[in-house]
Amino acid sequence: MCMLLVVGCTTSKINPAVNQDPLIGAMDLVDLESPLPQSDDLDSKEKTKLVDGVISDNSKENSNSVDSSSKLDKKVYLDKKIQSLQEATSKVKSYYFYYTGETLGNDVDTKSKMSHFYVYGNAVRIEIPYEQNYFPEDVFDVVYLDKANKKAYAWCEDLDYCAKMDELKEISYYNYNVELPVEITQNLKCGTVIGKQQIEMSKEALIVECDFGDYKLRYWLYDYNGAVLRKEYVFEDGMKTIFDFDNMVFNNLKKEKVFPHLDIRPEGFAEYSEPVVQSIEDKQQEAVNELANEQLDSEKIDENNKVSQSITTVKDVENCKSVEGQMSITQDTVLCPGEYVLRQGIIISESDITLDCNGAVLMGSPHDYLTADIIGIGMRSDARNVNIVNCVVKNFGIGVKISTDSNLLTHNTITENTVGILMEQIDYPYYHEFIVDENILSENNIFNNTRELGKSGQSFDIIADTLRDVIANQNYWGNTDCNKLKKIYDNHAVIRDNYQKGTFKHIITNTILTEQFENPTSKIIKCE
Repeated sequence: MCMLLVVGCTTSKINPAVNQDPLIGAMDLVDLESPLPQSDDLDSKEKTKLVDGVISDNSKENSNSVDSSSKLDKKVYLDKKIQSLQEATSKVKSYYFYYTGETLGNDVDTKSKMSHFYVYGNAVRIEIPYEQNYFPEDVFDVVYLDKANKKAYAWCEDLDYCAKMDELKEISYYNYNVELPVEITQNLKCGTVIGKQQIEMSKEALIVECDFGDYKLRYWLYDYNGAVLRKEYVFEDGMKTIFDFDNMVFNNLKKEKVFPHLDIRPEGFAEYSEPVVQSIEDKQQEAVNELANEQLDSEKIDENNKVSQSITTVKDVENCKSVEGQMSITQDTVLCPGEYVLRQGIIISESDITLDCNGAVLMGSPHDYLTADIIGIGMRSDARNVNIVNCVVKNFGIGVKISTDSNLLTHNTITENTVGILMEQIDYPYYHEFIVDENILSENNIFNNTRELGKSGQSFDIIADTLRDVIANQNYWGNTDCNKLKKIYDNHAVIRDNYQKGTFKHIITNTILTEQFENPTSKIIKCE
């Protein structure tokens, strides 16, 4: 039986002489010149070559090539959940990701370097790690793939690494073409769902398995749009080869990021991608509509207000901003929808401005997951009267940090952070009873954070203590356990119409408490 390597079976063998690091982004790495062994014939060193080889799509050179699952002629089975995710891949119009490969087991631990893939329709841009160019036509650091016309082109961007090129150099398409995460799902012909797992601390994935007898092939399919987040070969002797597609961000690329510049772009490059790719306006509207539909399913927030607030994000979509690295906001800003994985979040540096995330998801990097000093959205100490709307903030040490007065948070989802919202007064460093006054939290979803709301003072750890004059109107509080926020006091008709889960221990001196607690007149609310 032939070994199945993503794009299909081949009668080739991994060349023992090939021992360079792989082109990361290559999902399966084979040499075309010698027959591929049975897995019983692979020793540990040879299995390592699944990572240390050369990428290939043999669909042209090998007419007997098949896709990644049609090998199962006698036992073709595709779970209905997988079929549903195959349909969901139509949501993906563009995406980018980092790729690594690793072989483990039998005293082997070989990991390849990381490369960056950008995909827009039928166009692919691959940023190759240095010293990983296997085909020495010339040294280059970028490969452009035209999947519509089956062509590949080399280009040099870093002139300190490679020589200046006046035009793209055509190279072998079949040496660099790979089956991409969305394509893998679309091409699946077999698979049984064997479990679920959270990938990168944020993406829920279905684990799908195809059993080929002497080895098993597993895929982790993102349960939102079906893209493959991880692929794994498991051999009978315990060896594993794992391919990870990390930090994947969807529908947030502009064509110019993926296509060669017009001055050097070949005529008709990826031309068949154009009819199926939505315009920027359509993509933005679709993202807004999806967000509105999701919010309509919630019983915690008034439906009319939700839709009204969501639709207002359409007005500035032509000038929306993508988030790259730490971003400083100095004027009214609308973000482009999408998922952003950040090692440092957004800093609001001026007063009297609005940050409209437009449904964008800001996620803490898995490398810094829940690190206390990593903030999703923060403010400079003198920034006041700031509006933060339509944001999803998750997986940070602090989701949103407020250090000043008179700010508005509305229509946000703040979840899975160490502290959901931290209110911290820093104007008076020697006064320990810090108060942050007159902030409004309205119509937010705040749940599954270790601490939902917190206050910290000088020389204090992040703690859940006391807030005053905070308007908390029509929010959903969903702490994972009780006693997260000990007190809310001296509020004036502002604690109302909130939904919570036995979170607050002391509720005192509030003028109005309606539809919020089982026993609103009690000073001590027991946890459920």
